[in-house]
Amino acid sequence: MRLYDHVGVSPWLLFAISGLALTCSQACANGKTHETGTEVTASGGASSAQGSGGTSQGGTGNNGGTNDVATGGNGQGGDNNTGGVSDGGNPGTGGQGEVTGGTGSDGGAPPTGGQGATDSSGGDNNVTGGTNATGGMPATGGTPGLSCMTALNCVSAPNNQTTCDSSTGTCVQCVNATDCVASFGANNDCISKKCVGFDPCTTSTDCSNGRACDTVKGRCVECAGDTDCANGQKCVSQTCRTGCVADNACTPSGMLCNTTLGICVKCGCTLCAAAQLTCTGGLVCDPTGVCGPPVCNAHDKICSNNGVASCKSDGSGFGTPLPCPANSSCKASAGAVACYGDGGDGGMVDNCAVGGNPCQQIPMLTGTQTVDGLGDDLCSVPAVKFSSATPNVKVLPYHTTPPEVATVRVAWSAAALNVFIDVLDASVKTASQVDATQQISKIYQGDSIELMISSSNTLTGLTSADNNTLHVTVPAAGPAVSVKTSNSGGASQGAYTPLPTDQYAQKLTATGYAIEMRLPWPGGAPTAGATVRFDMALNSADSTYTNVDDLRDGQLIYYIGTVATTTCQGTGGDGNVPFCDDRLWCSTTVSP
Repeated sequence: MRLYDHVGVSPWLLFAISGLALTCSQACANGKTHETGTEVTASGGASSAQGSGGTSQGGTGNNGGTNDVATGGNGQGGDNNTGGVSDGGNPGTGGQGEVTGGTGSDGGAPPTGGQGATDSSGGDNNVTGGTNATGGMPATGGTPGLSCMTALNCVSAPNNQTTCDSSTGTCVQCVNATDCVASFGANNDCISKKCVGFDPCTTSTDCSNGRACDTVKGRCVECAGDTDCANGQKCVSQTCRTGCVADNACTPSGMLCNTTLGICVKCGCTLCAAAQLTCTGGLVCDPTGVCGPPVCNAHDKICSNNGVASCKSDGSGFGTPLPCPANSSCKASAGAVACYGDGGDGGMVDNCAVGGNPCQQIPMLTGTQTVDGLGDDLCSVPAVKFSSATPNVKVLPYHTTPPEVATVRVAWSAAALNVFIDVLDASVKTASQVDATQQISKIYQGDSIELMISSSNTLTGLTSADNNTLHVTVPAAGPAVSVKTSNSGGASQGAYTPLPTDQYAQKLTATGYAIEMRLPWPGGAPTAGATVRFDMALNSADSTYTNVDDLRDGQLIYYIGTVATTTCQGTGGDGNVPFCDDRLWCSTTVSP
């Protein structure tokens, strides 16, 4: 299976980043370009720099710090009036308050996060906001950058994302601190591909507004440890958060307790003690319980621990990386994140799972499948090689032995059978290309895949009579069909019905073609451990032909069972074939 040209964007913002400059991390995590000193210049998400923020999840911000006005970002802050959590509002500017702390630069929340309780001392909360008695809630956000090959592609990118990250092929604000210093001057760092301004320090006495000094990084942060936070708070990602051991400490603020982290969270997970909280409006939950925009898109990939990690289906981050094979390394080449050989031509190396056999066991699908012909959702499903050299393959050479090699991945879920087949084929020809008037009736004459499944082991031998069976033919290009065959005197007679287009996808590739399928179970879904039936065939066409009937050169059938009473035979003395007797399909188990 090939790894396709899809690239990723930077992983979770703010979390597990040692020395993160929280004096500005909230603003920059919300897509802000730069924040330093007593003035704030901010641009929320994909919006312009001043006056129009991106769609935000912020607090009201009507009691912010002194005279700081900034646009709202794609972030999430608290309500500085009550210390509660607000999920709504598209605030344009922060408050100019005299009672509560916080500049409101994230739509009312201080840049370092906000469920700030009243701070009677007020003060100039230019960067970090006033004392947050209930703990800050860091914001995440910004929109994924444009695709790029060089920085020339990033000239018009939003949010000052004028640098091209060659490892992901994405426009970002920075790849290293040098990019930020060149654009914004000294005391700026590159954090999660965003430029973050910071106040330098040697000790905490150099930091205003009760902040602490991260002596390793030499910059002021909201907290370097729990002792820098108010009573009952914990320092998480250099932000003070409300500590908890049970939900009742969090529910007054509309949150629940993540008992593993020991903090109140706005969105939940399986670690939460009570019912889950979920993000709304297309936002996703980060590992510290903060709702924010997705950090990656479907099919994005990054290199991680010398493996390829793909974006999770909800965009909340990247999954467990699949390791690269021996003598290969993960890297981005021409924008494609993949495993590449360390020697020889340095080409892509397949790092997907191997060793499957759908005639012995079909594994359960983990995650979700997008039927797009890419197959990356099934990369963790063990594959079987299907060719004339594969054991238990019947070869029918009408003109010649089929030269194709197919990589087949089959999984199952309660909803469907999930299949991806990648075919190496030097000459792809389909019936629709040769004679569109016969693209259905002679579909099997062109390069195509036939798949046969049943949802149970109870069969009569006739697919025309068995409602729990499904036989489909999907060509390399053109419409696909489901087939119900009867068997009259040993002659297979098929009735073709168009297959719904949302059940399959085809792609012509540089090395042949690929077919992806999600086929709902016929006659009801099996349960884990049940016995089902499976079989498949590959039809091989060639570029040398006179008409559509002369197009098919040969056929490969993956499994041939034996049934003493079957009359299902091929033509020309080919022996048993599975097309008109479903009892010839292999018995296999769907595993938990």
